[in-house]
Amino acid sequence: MRDDADRFVNEVTERREEWLASRQRIEVIRERGWLQATPQGDLFVLMLEGTDPVAANTAFAASREPFDVWFKERAGAMMAVDFDQPIPVHPELIYTSVPDDSTAEQAVAVAIPLLPGKTDAHRRIAAEVNGPRRAGFDAFHEHAGVTEDWWIQPTPMGDLVLLYLESDDLAAAMAHLARSQVDTEVWFKKATLDTEGIDWSGPPPALPEQLFDWRV
Repeated sequence: MRDDADRFVNEVTERREEWLASRQRIEVIRERGWLQATPQGDLFVLMLEGTDPVAANTAFAASREPFDVWFKERAGAMMAVDFDQPIPVHPELIYTSVPDDSTAEQAVAVAIPLLPGKTDAHRRIAAEVNGPRRAGFDAFHEHAGVTEDWWIQPTPMGDLVLLYLESDDLAAAMAHLARSQVDTEVWFKKATLDTEGIDWSGPPPALPEQLFDWRV
């Protein structure tokens, strides 16, 4: 998929003015994509910013503008997705700490499958960091130099956690979490091991590779 993705990004870049007009029609101001390798195959993670990204998704699916038709056909052939149908995106925002005026140098979006039956347990983690552990979690972010937003996204294959991270040094932030023995951070690592099956005390999983960051 990587070679096809690179060619597609180059093609869209060459047609930037058409892309710009397309995104202005659906009121999207920024579009970013990452390629995430998983044991089940490559996964494409898309992040849209705008007035109403869910409505933009619906409007784009219905569009018969020539560039939009080309884009949907080209992307659909690469990903085996029918982009004439709205992408079934119903993300539930469960935690946020990324500031609107962030100037972080690095950002990544990651899709993490929740273990079967662990969705409510992950919501309880979010309730903890939104509530009694908020100060401790804010302190973790300050010490690690990272902020993050979480969503839960249902899919036919099971629920996902969509994790968006911003930092000036993501590798250093993850290394901080891995070695930390602070109470809140130890609790967090144990809790997410139970829901995600990832041991954040060890080497982190490989992060997705950003393919593009297009801004209107």
